[in-house]
Amino acid sequence: MQPEPEAEAEGEPERPRSEVVISRADPVLSLEFQKKSQAVDLLLVVKNPTDYFLSFNFDSSQTYDFVIREKQTGFEVWRWSKGYFFTPVIRSHALLPQKEWKFKEVWNLKDNERNDIRLGSYEAVAILTSQIPRESSAVEIELP
Repeated sequence: MQPEPEAEAEGEPERPRSEVVISRADPVLSLEFQKKSQAVDLLLVVKNPTDYFLSFNFDSSQTYDFVIREKQTGFEVWRWSKGYFFTPVIRSHALLPQKEWKFKEVWNLKDNERNDIRLGSYEAVAILTSQIPRESSAVEIELP
């Protein structure tokens, strides 16, 4: 014998029920940049292309990072997070369906030791620093 559903109190309207569906799909990461005379603006866009929530787990207060490498050698020249302290904390965030997050930082054309960089070809990547990190495709930055 199956239990009967609980009867609602008379006169109380039925409450709508919503289901939150979380997807395991990957977000779309894109990296945009704009060169200026003494800096490069970097913009990471994390987009949820699905009709479901995308959930991300993080191990610290850091959410993203930017890395600049020499194009020819792959040597890391600059990392945005170098020298910053991020609080160790376990946290989760959900990216709403069809929405995006944007993260913007400025590379001042210095290396990790704050020295001026040489002119040449560099590549930049942006990273969503979730427990399963996601990295954008590399973009080439040519400094004349």
